[in-house]
Amino acid sequence: MEDGLICIIFYANDSCGHISKEKITLIKDSITPDLTIISPHDQDLFGINPPEFIVKIADPHRDFMWYSFDGGITNIFFEENTTFTLSEWEKYSESVNITFYANDSVGNIISKEITLLKDIESPEITINDPVFNQLFGKYAPGYDINVVDDNLDKFWYYLAESGSNISIESLTGTIDQTIWNSLPNGHITLRFYANDSLGNTGYSEVIIVKDYTPENPQSSIPGFNVILIIPIIGIVSIVYLKRKYKLKS
Repeated sequence: MEDGLICIIFYANDSCGHISKEKITLIKDSITPDLTIISPHDQDLFGINPPEFIVKIADPHRDFMWYSFDGGITNIFFEENTTFTLSEWEKYSESVNITFYANDSVGNIISKEITLLKDIESPEITINDPVFNQLFGKYAPGYDINVVDDNLDKFWYYLAESGSNISIESLTGTIDQTIWNSLPNGHITLRFYANDSLGNTGYSEVIIVKDYTPENPQSSIPGFNVILIIPIIGIVSIVYLKRKYKLKS
């Protein structure tokens, strides 16, 4: 019998031939709800934060909607599209199997599953140069780093004593000279950061030493002026001696 309205008539009679009847109308529904997962898509990649989901469930007699991360052991019911529950999302790493369910008021149930990929690993940074306690003077040090991450996004360095974050586009280069000039002598903490497209951030740091004292300003009588002063002193001396000789005469 097809789904839809079903009319049922009940009859009863007695031994005298009297007949009575009663009619009821029922609705037959053997079709499961129509469940479509719009987003996220199977094999989509996410980070530490749970993504939003959008599902479409069509059924004139829809009852409940829910999802599960563990095949139905723990069920999270929802009434509208929202974000996956953080406490459940945090339990899993690398891959997350999510099953969506929907049922109707007569017990028809449907489920669909997707698998999401999860990356919670921070980029791995290795500082090749400079090395610990390396000494530098007037000129800012160069750097050479390696960064490993499948979804690398940006990297930068931070000089703790200046409070400055400097974005860089290359894994080799030179520390900003202007900032280096502003740093005091002593131990300098140089920290390199990197993040990936999923928001995971890692860092590595090295302590280096700055030791630079600017040279004293030149004397107010520069060396080349001494050459000019010597003849003047000679002339003054001759004049003095002549006057002294005349006085004796």
